[in-house]
Amino acid sequence: AEVIKGENLEEKYGFNEYSQFEKLYDYLKNRDKNIKLFFIPHPKHNFKDVEFELDSIIQKDTKMDVEISHKDNIVQLSDKVFGINTSVLVEALIYQIPSCSIQIGIKEKSDFELLNRGVIFNANTDEKLVLFINNTIEPFKYDINSIENSLDDIMNFIELKISNEKI
Repeated sequence: AEVIKGENLEEKYGFNEYSQFEKLYDYLKNRDKNIKLFFIPHPKHNFKDVEFELDSIIQKDTKMDVEISHKDNIVQLSDKVFGINTSVLVEALIYQIPSCSIQIGIKEKSDFELLNRGVIFNANTDEKLVLFINNTIEPFKYDINSIENSLDDIMNFIELKISNEKI
């Protein structure tokens, strides 16, 4: 896995995007229905590296189709959205699409504020991921005040970051 924003996910959290994708893939690969998974890599990732990593995970004899995608509307067309600490989860939240942050085996507390506030479902164990996949958890109830406060905090953080970079 590549370093993003100066951080190596594996060193920081104990996993990376590919190890978490592999867990999701392993749970879905033996299902009786056809499943299409879109893997949206971080924009800084090299396409060939992503393709290589996914090819080492994907088995060709399953009913799943995995596509590396940069399509703008892919979240809106999805039934569920999975990620770690990604803006795609925020986009899913906006479109009210069930979303899940996969952080199985995390070594330290996540710095993803929407996850910490309980706005996005946290699959921090194999069992929670399976419950989310199988729709056996209580539908995730978003606290609108928590969302609004979190979004305000995010916007304030972005504005502060931009103003600091101009100095």
